[in-house]
Amino acid sequence: MQQFEDKNLDIFEELLEASGELNVRYFPRKLWGHSTELIAKASQELGYIVEPMPKFINFEKCRLCGKCVNGCLFDAKWDGTYFTDEALEYGAELIEDMNVFEILHLNSQVIGVAALNSNNEKQIFKAKKVILSAGALNTPVILKNSGIENVGNQIFFDIFTTIGGYLHDANLKNELMMGVKAEFGPYFLSPHYSMQLLPLMEKKGIKASDNDVIGLMLKFADTCIGTIDSRGHVEKTLTKVDVDLIKEGYKKAVDILLKLGVPAESVVATSLKGAHPGGTAAVGEVVDNNFESRIKGLYVCDASVIPEAPGRPPILTIVAIAKKVAKIVNQSI
Repeated sequence: MQQFEDKNLDIFEELLEASGELNVRYFPRKLWGHSTELIAKASQELGYIVEPMPKFINFEKCRLCGKCVNGCLFDAKWDGTYFTDEALEYGAELIEDMNVFEILHLNSQVIGVAALNSNNEKQIFKAKKVILSAGALNTPVILKNSGIENVGNQIFFDIFTTIGGYLHDANLKNELMMGVKAEFGPYFLSPHYSMQLLPLMEKKGIKASDNDVIGLMLKFADTCIGTIDSRGHVEKTLTKVDVDLIKEGYKKAVDILLKLGVPAESVVATSLKGAHPGGTAAVGEVVDNNFESRIKGLYVCDASVIPEAPGRPPILTIVAIAKKVAKIVNQSI
């Protein structure tokens, strides 16, 4: 929400709707795993405030397998196919294996989209309204192909790294990831298992199994600086502010690990990664407060319209934007 505060954009009602439909609930204490409990206790002893992470999970169905990112096998976690299935029930047509590369327009009015099918044949789909939701890395490329300027001149990633080490039988890999968090303004720390940690420990001569790995994710809101060109090539710069946040968060993560009894010589950190790219077609720059581009009838609805890094998962915000766009489009028909 705060990313839109200076844009006079109100999506509060849609956020409430999305929270209800996605069944957002805080991770209940009774389901915290062993390592999550240890990390929470160590953090609190260091004076950090620890709170449960909100999740769109039905915990009655959840088996706490720790494999959320691979797709839930137990239908406990919400995903976007819920809305797709509902749309199909209402008569929508889903066309697969189609690569849209250009928005067609005449006299600044959208008239359709151009795409390539699985046989690399060009197909035209006529439309009076188009909602582009190709993601923050693909949306700007399509907009550039469509003649829209000032696109992809900034980008954020919600950058993260996982700092971890050796703790015998931690078994964090089999717990629900990121069940709790310690907040520090522009960044937070949360229990997280990464497959990269064990090989990094082994390079340091630490003998361990994947059950002996414990880690903390450091995720921060990076400065929205960088570019993406018409071929989708990204250049990203870290500012001094970003680097200072990484150093500060890394130190806190190490302090927590040492408090747990993790040997200092076993502490390692993964490379920096981007969790949630966005900002490439921002509100106020590429689209207006109705999420409409300068091509009338063309709306953008994904993380590319978010103007600043949230430093937190943007799913609720994106769903709320989708709901807002749907209302705007319906009212204009």
